[in-house]
This record gives sequence, structure tokens and C-alpha cells, in this order.
Amino acid sequence: GTFGPGLAAITLLVARHGRSGAWDEVRGLLRWRLGLGWWAVALLGPVAILLAGIGVVAAVGIEVTGWSDPEQWYLVVPVFAYVVFFGGPLGEELGWRGWALPRLQSLTSPVVASLGIGAVWSLWHWPLFIVEGTVQQSTPVAAFALQIVLTSVVYTWLWNHTASLPLVIGFHAAFNTAVGVFPILPGVAGTSAPLWSAIGVGSVVAATLIGVTRGRLGLRPDTPTHPSHPTR
Repeated sequence: GTFGPGLAAITLLVARHGRSGAWDEVRGLLRWRLGLGWWAVALLGPVAILLAGIGVVAAVGIEVTGWSDPEQWYLVVPVFAYVVFFGGPLGEELGWRGWALPRLQSLTSPVVASLGIGAVWSLWHWPLFIVEGTVQQSTPVAAFALQIVLTSVVYTWLWNHTASLPLVIGFHAAFNTAVGVFPILPGVAGTSAPLWSAIGVGSVVAATLIGVTRGRLGLRPDTPTHPSHPTR
């Protein structure tokens, strides 16, 4: 199931362009030589948002429990690698951002495209709410759906500036890893306050990106929307 969106994108690409053409399409998205600033935003941005959410909660006097042992910081690396391959990013992002986003942006505005993908992305996760032991099962449905939709705006902003599949995979993996490292989920933190606070911070980030870019989220008017000719 994790690889459903990516496999769907590959199937559609092969049907339209053949196997060699599909590989050319995918290869064109594998750009990773970007400025260090973009990698810093992708890998550290989720950490900053979650810590800001926890900071707001702490500032108003709500106790947050469940902090990870700082002496085990080195475990972040294998956890991040596991999340990349099996926690969603590698299996999903070719479908959501590599395939769906450029095509939706050719039909509607970047904001509407982001919200549409966010809604579908959220619904796609819903079966996990009935699977024992998943992150979704311990997360309020409304909170999960809202953070997915808000985060989708940030993904669009990153994609329109870089058209880099590795970058959005890295952002996705960093976000999922950070959720596991910091006490955000109610079952770990002992309260739902950090989760809602982080969602509040995320909403400010999304609204700021929309406002600063006047709704374009980095998509230039002269930018071709077909994945073969992405934004550079």
C-alpha cells in the first residue's frame, strides 16, 4: 500500500510513453544538486515546526512528557533511512508531487492543486486508522487530515522551486521521522496540545507562503507544467 501512488504514476507513465519514455520522465525528476539552503529547509523545516509547536505549549505552562533519550541521537539516521524506504516517502512522492501536482497546476491554481492533493492524500491514509499500532490510530482524524492539507502547501512550494523528487522525499521523511522523535502525538506527549499547536504553526507557515507568493507558491507564469520540463 505504501507504494500505491508511485506505482500508479509509473503505470500511467508507461501506458502513455512506454517503458523507456517513462524512465526518461522519472530520471528528469531525480535532481539532487540543489543549494544547501533548500536541503536545510527540507530536512530541518519539519523539526523547526514541531519544536515551535512544543515551545508554544511549554510557554503556556502545559507539561509535555515522552521526550526521547538524547544519548540515542544516532538512531535518527537508521530511522530516517527506514522511513524513506518503508514509511511512505519513496512510495508516495512520485505519485503525489511527481505526477499529480504538475498536471493539476496546469488546470488550476497552485493553492487549489495543493488542497486537492492534500484532501486525496488524507483520504488515502484513512484505512490506516483501523490498523492496530499505526501512527494514524493514535492521532485524531481531524488533526491528521488538517496537517496533511497544510503540509501539502509546503510541498508545492518546495516542488515549484526545485522540481526535485529527492528533495520532497527528504522533506517527507524528515517530517515522519521528527514526529517519531519528538513528543507530538497524544499517546506519547500525554496531551493533544503539542499536536494542535504544531498544526497551528504549520497553518501560519502555509498562510505565509501563500501570501508572500500571492498564491503562486513559486510557480512562475512562464513555467511549463509538464514534468519533462520542470521548474529549475
